[in-house]
Amino acid sequence: MNKLELLALGNKPKLVVIKSLSKELWLKELSYKGVIEVAQCTNAIDRALYTLIYSVCNEDGKLIFDSEDKEVIAETFTFAQIQEIAYEASNLTSVDNNSAVK
Repeated sequence: MNKLELLALGNKPKLVVIKSLSKELWLKELSYKGVIEVAQCTNAIDRALYTLIYSVCNEDGKLIFDSEDKEVIAETFTFAQIQEIAYEASNLTSVDNNSAVK
């Protein structure tokens, strides 16, 4: 297996129903970089916002937001909508204790 073949096996997006939007969104698991960015947030509100930024993508898995979109996202969506998207993304990303790297 070469580098490109291995990278092609990576993070695949999943279509998830977001009830508060009455829509399906493509979400993907947070990347390592995304997890680091979210972990650096000092409060739960910013963690939810950055989880949205690093998980909402198109059907090809390309993120549609970046950290520069923070203000427009915060002004456009309700906290409940941001929180639901972050919750669904977190469910995709979470690992249990048995599968965590020790």
